[in-house]
Amino acid sequence: MRPKLLVASIVVLAAISATVHGAGAVEGAGSALTVRSALTSPPSDAGRPVVAGLLGVSCVGAQSCWAVGEYQRPGELTHPMATMLVNGRGVGPRAVTLPPSADPSGYASLVSVSCRTMGECAAVGTYTSPASGARSGNELPMVAVSAGGRWKRAIAVVLPSDAARGPGALGYLDSVACARTADCVAVGSFTDRSGRARAFRVAISLRPPSGAVSRGVELPFARLSSVLGAGAEGASLLGVSCWAPSDCVAVGSASVGDGSRSVAITEETKHGRWLPEVAAAQPPTAGPAPSSSWLDVVRCPTPGTCVAVGGLQPAGSSTSAGLVTTRGPAGWSWAPLLTGIDDLQSVACVPGGSTCSATGVTTGYNDLTLTESTTAAVSNGTVWALPAPTTVRLPRPAGSAPDVESLVAIDCPAATRCTAVGSVAEVGGHVIAYEHPDVTTFSR
Repeated sequence: MRPKLLVASIVVLAAISATVHGAGAVEGAGSALTVRSALTSPPSDAGRPVVAGLLGVSCVGAQSCWAVGEYQRPGELTHPMATMLVNGRGVGPRAVTLPPSADPSGYASLVSVSCRTMGECAAVGTYTSPASGARSGNELPMVAVSAGGRWKRAIAVVLPSDAARGPGALGYLDSVACARTADCVAVGSFTDRSGRARAFRVAISLRPPSGAVSRGVELPFARLSSVLGAGAEGASLLGVSCWAPSDCVAVGSASVGDGSRSVAITEETKHGRWLPEVAAAQPPTAGPAPSSSWLDVVRCPTPGTCVAVGGLQPAGSSTSAGLVTTRGPAGWSWAPLLTGIDDLQSVACVPGGSTCSATGVTTGYNDLTLTESTTAAVSNGTVWALPAPTTVRLPRPAGSAPDVESLVAIDCPAATRCTAVGSVAEVGGHVIAYEHPDVTTFSR
């Protein structure tokens, strides 16, 4: 499921001025992790109260990372941002300039970033085209490249040739991965001329003097009827990981039948050629009715060894559980569901090893106020075994009571340290009082 911040289409009422910093804590005895959290600042032209969040992170070494996300400026919806992270704190947050074709007052966000060095990064996300009369603008994909630590103007991505045009045009880039070379691969989804979701990829080069972005290429699509007993109506890719430019694995979901349910999928390359998606391995669920499942993120710490995470919701149930599936020499296999967590939103593994950490959220619902609340959680284990998650207390501005806490992206560049990003927000009656970006480090 595509991660979304709370700022879209919500009116901001209350005012909380300055960003504060605080320490986080892990609940539960016996945790082997030391957790430190800090609220960080958006760019200086952000509106007040602060409404901002971080959605993607990529680290180079144990102490230095880049994070990307979105923030709200006065009179606008959201604008893309990037900030350097040094020792778990944001440094020099900056706005990323939109493509020339973007609506400057519309919605725009960067959701994923991958860096080779602190001066060479690629980030992907979405922007809104200008409205036409009574018709709102289209959501379309974009790429931003950092050269020498300076973020260049984002580039609008041209959708595949069979994409819908005009009012029906719609496309997202949800994940990017840069291998050891200067070549990166981004994946996402677009709407074709028949109105169905289709997966596509984009090639990005970090070679100087400037980043080059290819036109979107539609990926092979399989109806999955032999596996699912029903045709798949569309497919979306939400995560990608590569151990070489021609060796990648992507994950996401396919809508099935009338689109009322989804099934987790994987798609990968063989000798540089993308193969059609297949249904992801997942544990059997109770009851004869089919469940809905999805995979948000995949990480491959060694060639051919991967772990992917997401969620699974049994038919007729109002709750879901964390879904984990792994890839080894024999192919994909499932791991037991992680109960006590509704959705695993990110996972990261130490390069060249098997140590991994995953983050997610547990959702609560207040029948009296008709509002939802979320609590951040982390699971610290290996590619093959992620244990039950542990609740993480994130910091909060003084005098506030945040009811939305999330860690939506994580990276683990070293065996002893991970960095996760997200946001802390206070919401009442679907109205945001504030939303602050959060940076959390996990030390083993």
